[in-house]
Amino acid sequence: MKREQFAHNLSKTKRINKFERTMENIIKVNDILYTSGGYEQTNIYFYRVVKKTKSSLHIAQLGKRETGKTECNDHWIEVVPNTSRVSKNIFMRRYKNGDKYIRINRYEGIGQLWDGKPQLETNKLFGH
Repeated sequence: MKREQFAHNLSKTKRINKFERTMENIIKVNDILYTSGGYEQTNIYFYRVVKKTKSSLHIAQLGKRETGKTECNDHWIEVVPNTSRVSKNIFMRRYKNGDKYIRINRYEGIGQLWDGKPQLETNKLFGH
């Protein structure tokens, strides 16, 4: 394959993936989202999508559990969602057509689709 053709195909693939990876196309009910936030430390939060409409997601916060693995001299711990701990407080967040993320609140940042891999957060012994 010629270099120009390869570049064209790659560009075309990126455009398709960019279009397909929007909230209305990738998020489904029961999907898990995660956010990270914190001041001088990183906290991870998990949420489950309990209802989806054309322009909004209804989500409930999940608990989290540590996997037991650490990094960087125990400064970071791996966490995954604990699906048996679900908040009864369900809240709605709106999104616009084409959005790739949803803002949970101003402290946590953006909610992204969880890929099933453990996330790193600051160990409670090192945070504030």
